[in-house]
Amino acid sequence: MAEGGHPQKLGNLDDDATETIFIEKQPRLILDNHYDIASPLFGRRVKEIGKFDIKTLSDKCTCLARGLVYLPCNQVMVSDDTNRKLKLFKDNGQFLDELSIRGYPNDLCLVDNNTVAVAVDKPGGIHVVKVEASKLSLSSEIRMSNSKDCIGITHTDGRFVVGTEGGGVYSLTQDGVADLLHQYNSKCYSLTHDPVNGDTLVSVYSNNPGNVTVSRLSANNRHTDVMKVGVVRHPFVIDVDTEANIYVCGHTSHNVVQMSGDGSQVRELLTSLEGMKYPMAISVNGDKFVVTSYDDNHIRVFELY
Repeated sequence: MAEGGHPQKLGNLDDDATETIFIEKQPRLILDNHYDIASPLFGRRVKEIGKFDIKTLSDKCTCLARGLVYLPCNQVMVSDDTNRKLKLFKDNGQFLDELSIRGYPNDLCLVDNNTVAVAVDKPGGIHVVKVEASKLSLSSEIRMSNSKDCIGITHTDGRFVVGTEGGGVYSLTQDGVADLLHQYNSKCYSLTHDPVNGDTLVSVYSNNPGNVTVSRLSANNRHTDVMKVGVVRHPFVIDVDTEANIYVCGHTSHNVVQMSGDGSQVRELLTSLEGMKYPMAISVNGDKFVVTSYDDNHIRVFELY
């Protein structure tokens, strides 16, 4: 990793093709201890339904899309680290608006249907952004009282929970007071809220066999290992659907994985065979989801059917 937690290029990456690739496949089941046919999103096939460019005319660098939110109104917000912007698109690729950010924007989370928050480093904190009439506007900034750089974020029970470069997961008040919930051994690039049981799910950036890669934090700060290094290596962004299935971007395993909330069922939705190279961010909206990759100016749109 480069200084400041920004990914370095890992190996030689080929230029991505500009044409849309259509995928229609049965994802490969990795572990199927208790396959539950009553979970329709887990059992569905996947196909690619779109792909669009996120580089705008004012961008000076290749985009580094560190965070995504697939809004209920079928708009997609992306955080572009290298160009220090948030960008808003329709999910058909139509560009709507962009907003410059002071610092480097990382993980995103939905606060309500018209509000998104972004974790920011240098300086560390949170920017709260309104999405109204297809326009972005900065609502507020929250600075971390302990000066930690924020890279992962979620919103639960009226409070923000952030992950940091040093592996700490903190609850953050509106005035920036940070309360340590749990300390992990590696960077926590992404957090998400489980809508079924209210827990916080944390991705832990690790490639060491036996180390946790996805962890569950309960309301009383009890942590449970959900997934360890194996099928997924160096996870970046994670998300959860309405049925509490978890989606993980395996950055150096070059895959996107879907698993049950307890980790007992795991399947690869997308692999390098479908062009997954260093996936970084994912966001789920109903039966559709969007994915970004490192050193790539595109968002890919998929459907579970």
